[in-house]
Amino acid sequence: MSMGTHQDTAEDTEFNAILREKGILPSLPKPTEATPPPSPGRDLVQEMSYSQLTEELEALEDRGGVNLEEDMKFLELYRRKRLEEMREAIRKAKFGSYGEVTKCDWTRSVSNAGEGVNVVVHLAQKGNKACTVVDQHLQTLAARYPTVKFLRGEASLCVPNFPDSNLPTIIVYCEGNVKAQYVGSRALGGYPCSIGDLEQRLAKVGAISLAEMDETDDNTRVERSNGVTRIRASGTGRYRQASDSYSD
Repeated sequence: MSMGTHQDTAEDTEFNAILREKGILPSLPKPTEATPPPSPGRDLVQEMSYSQLTEELEALEDRGGVNLEEDMKFLELYRRKRLEEMREAIRKAKFGSYGEVTKCDWTRSVSNAGEGVNVVVHLAQKGNKACTVVDQHLQTLAARYPTVKFLRGEASLCVPNFPDSNLPTIIVYCEGNVKAQYVGSRALGGYPCSIGDLEQRLAKVGAISLAEMDETDDNTRVERSNGVTRIRASGTGRYRQASDSYSD
């Protein structure tokens, strides 16, 4: 006995269409509409930038969704919040350049810089190659982080008998308090230090903000005492502790 050829009843053939008209085969299921991709979670939205929120709003409007109006209101709320944060940052951006400081104006320029203002002071010496490299980097960082005050002070004029072995030295202040000290080239990543190394070190002590930063190098010693972070490469000699002699 011969076997008949198997007929796929799900195929959309002319023969199957006739059978469906006569009720012998069930109707084909209606094609389902593609489900739009879900909107980003609310926790993720809180981390998005102004431009990212703008793009997400446009994409959400294009793809639609059941909770379109509610989602758009939520995204717009955070977009306005980011815009206000940007405007506030512009209002606070009152520095943006690499200035000079002397012992005479130390209190006004450093200690009384303002509430919540981070001040990065480079104690340098003209003609010192390592200091020249740091000067170049700080000029760039000053423009990059205009809410932070970047200053350069001639070491011999700001601190009597300042040892050359401590050059370059960077001290981070906030509201008159020393937050951190980087003494010598090795504490800044070696000579010549890179702008990335310097930027990460300043971010680590909260002088500037970075999305990501590396941990301190293994050959760098970090000492914390009375709220002050003192950083120097291991294996180097003693160095001068920051003191009230930095102010007038």
